[in-house]
Amino acid sequence: MTRWIKRRLLIVSLVVLAALAASWWWLSGNGATDGQWQTARAQPADIEDLVTALGTLEPYDYVDVGAQVSGQLEKLHVDLGDRVKKGQLLAEIDASVQESRVQAGLAELDALRAQLEQQRAELELAQVQFDRQERLRQADATSDDAWQTAKATLATTRALGGLFAIQLGGSGNVTDTHVRWFADDRRGLPDIPSPLVLDGTIYMVKRGGIFTALEAATGRVLQRGRVGESDAVRGASRNRTTRSARGIF
Repeated sequence: MTRWIKRRLLIVSLVVLAALAASWWWLSGNGATDGQWQTARAQPADIEDLVTALGTLEPYDYVDVGAQVSGQLEKLHVDLGDRVKKGQLLAEIDASVQESRVQAGLAELDALRAQLEQQRAELELAQVQFDRQERLRQADATSDDAWQTAKATLATTRALGGLFAIQLGGSGNVTDTHVRWFADDRRGLPDIPSPLVLDGTIYMVKRGGIFTALEAATGRVLQRGRVGESDAVRGASRNRTTRSARGIF
């Protein structure tokens, strides 16, 4: 009996020693895997969320920048990515082409002015000759052929430039009966006839912005000047409401 108790005590002692040895081995770190226990001081930090993807980077908005004239780009005052403001000079275009066009236009203008002076002189001469033939006819000192020739020359010269107001109706030669008035002042007459009639007023705009307003009943000039596009229709009737407009002639 005593031997059996001793054996039991020995077994219990060995178990206790084994448990103590295992506990010491585990607590000393020999039994824990590397990195299982990690300590650090708690403090604020940033959290990063990274997304890796392939694609094409595009701007939020596109703005097309152009010029009203064409030509070779001479200077560029901005670089890619620069921030620009309204009215800022971005680039310079070679002005030689436009300057050549301006010079050509000025030369054409001088030629047209010379033609205008020539036509005015011819019209004045034709008027003088017709008046002379008219006086001679009243005095029965000229032939009908000479008078008809002077009259036709005057009508032809007038037809080269000017504005006629002709009453509708009639037949044959209605020069003496249906021509209400003739405007010989060609400064305001457009190269391509496109007059408008509104409330008894004739409006015309010539190339270069020359605006002319005539009284439709008499051909009297009401207003003339160089104006912009927005002012062309308002010339002689600023407070009128445009109701309708129709071409004439």
